[in-house]
Amino acid sequence: MQVTSILTLRFGSRVALVAIVYASIASAIVGLGIVRISVRTGYGMNLLARRVLGFRGAFLFSLMFGVNSVIYFAAEATIMGSSLRQLFPHVALSIVLPTIALAMMPLVWFGIKVLAKLQFLTFILYGVLLVCALYISIVAPASDRDWLNYMPSNAPAWPIALVAAIGTMNSVLFTGGLVSADYARFVRRSDIGIASLFVGVGFQAFCFAFSGLLGLWFAVRYLDNNPGSYFVTMLAGWGTVFAIATQLRINLTNMYSGSMSFLNVFRQVANLEVSRHLMVVLFGVGCALAMMSNLLSNLTVALGVIGMFMTCFTCLVLVDVYILRPISHEEAGASAGPDWRWGAVVSLVAATACGGFLQMGMFGPAAVSMASLIAAAGQTGLYLMSSNRGRKRQPVAELGS
Repeated sequence: MQVTSILTLRFGSRVALVAIVYASIASAIVGLGIVRISVRTGYGMNLLARRVLGFRGAFLFSLMFGVNSVIYFAAEATIMGSSLRQLFPHVALSIVLPTIALAMMPLVWFGIKVLAKLQFLTFILYGVLLVCALYISIVAPASDRDWLNYMPSNAPAWPIALVAAIGTMNSVLFTGGLVSADYARFVRRSDIGIASLFVGVGFQAFCFAFSGLLGLWFAVRYLDNNPGSYFVTMLAGWGTVFAIATQLRINLTNMYSGSMSFLNVFRQVANLEVSRHLMVVLFGVGCALAMMSNLLSNLTVALGVIGMFMTCFTCLVLVDVYILRPISHEEAGASAGPDWRWGAVVSLVAATACGGFLQMGMFGPAAVSMASLIAAAGQTGLYLMSSNRGRKRQPVAELGS
């Protein structure tokens, strides 16, 4: 919702609408591919990373996903903080944001069962307050702005804006597709069809089509790109409750997934077992310190690189499983494998680095918006070439066996 609000006020409604359609279709394709893999094998994101990169090599994914969770946690906490500041303007944001991070630690401390109950309760609250917000916005006196034809005065040319908007969506949609694996791995193999429809396609449609259209409409209606602000405008104090309930749902998942990812880094790099509870505390304290130091305001480049990594990693998984090494029934559920799969590791690092350089403008402004698409194509090509070369080097006897 927030991403689409930002795109709308920066590029206009039509560009944002095309970006929503693109993200909905692309994320459904990616989600469908990932979900079918996960249901067939029972693999979540971490096991998929181990299969493709090797046990040690998977630390790259764990590290990047953990950092990604920290950054997104901070972004969601900022929305919650902005909403609270609307009601309590005398409280400094430097106090509100770390308090939010520390207050979430007890909610994640008790594990996934408690987390699931919180998610269910906040979903009910989310649904009720969203209906109220829509009703108030529809019946309240409206401005003369056409939400489907809104165009800001300083918007760039249409082709440039569209490519930039699609590039922004790419940094989000591939991560959304990967997250589907951790839901789909609990589905029985006999239910793969319904899981593909609801988890692979429906989940992505809700995230990008439904929430995206809401973000577009609210942004034009209130000329604001921050849900933590415009929901308070609609619902007053209940708007703060709505923003907190919405972002709480997301940030509890960010804290749980991020702490587990950093836990995997210690296991994969040093065979070191660290307490999950300790990692939850370290994650919360780290987020609080990052927000207090205003460090996250300078992490735009890091977020772009992480989005590039997730794009390349998703392409790597899909090419590996669907083209090069389909998973057999015997392999499904097995976690043994090499420590490193160097062809996958090197191609992933190279493609991410190339996309990062393009995104930073080192090859001109025209390449910036195309960076994620170029990186994805480069990842696919490099991995296919390295795999074909590895096959040619195998001796005839080994191939025959």
